[in-house]
Amino acid sequence: MQGWLKPIGPEDPRIYWIRRAVVLLVIFAVIAAIVWLAVRPRSVTATPVESSPSNSATVSPDAETPQPSPSESPSEASDGEPTPGAEATEATEAETSESADAESSETPDAAEQAPAACQPKNLSLRVEGNEALAQSETSSAFHVAVATTEESCRLDLGAAGTALAITSGADAIWSTADCDQWQPSDVLELTAGAESGFDVSWPVRRSNGCEITESVLGVGTYVATATIKQASARFVMQIHY
Repeated sequence: MQGWLKPIGPEDPRIYWIRRAVVLLVIFAVIAAIVWLAVRPRSVTATPVESSPSNSATVSPDAETPQPSPSESPSEASDGEPTPGAEATEATEAETSESADAESSETPDAAEQAPAACQPKNLSLRVEGNEALAQSETSSAFHVAVATTEESCRLDLGAAGTALAITSGADAIWSTADCDQWQPSDVLELTAGAESGFDVSWPVRRSNGCEITESVLGVGTYVATATIKQASARFVMQIHY
């Protein structure tokens, strides 16, 4: 006991007390570590808790989330204000609608300005001219009047094969059909109860294709016949000295 309280040795007693203090500190540290390991809290694994049916939220099949209508853009459905793209689309649709309305309003007028083609069976012709011609004459004018029983129609003389021919008995003297340059090509707008017409000039000579002969026609009776499809009219005249 005396050696514990009063260190005995060749060294200074203070050194022995320091050594003893270090040993005690090490012992206390080991004891503290053992105690801490024994009493430290253990980790606990959390177990998920299942909610009972009574606490879970039930969504009815009929309760659907409101969806924006097809005509609404997503921004319109969210804040009620159309996006610039939606405004451009609406403007384009409005212009298209106005264009379609304008075209539909113009269609009846265009139809009125372009009546249907005349039916030849509804046409009637009348030929006017000089009943007496001298052999020396070199031109005779004819006017062919055309009428229809239709309310209104359009007559293309060229497309209808219009012709005026001069004959003497069975002798064919001259015809507008002999040369394309002589072919009537006017377009007549006809209405019921009103006449329209066209003019033809005959050189009072025979034709040979598009050529006119120089020989003088003989004295006698000549007939000018105008035809448009099955419609026709005759005009009788005399050539004298």
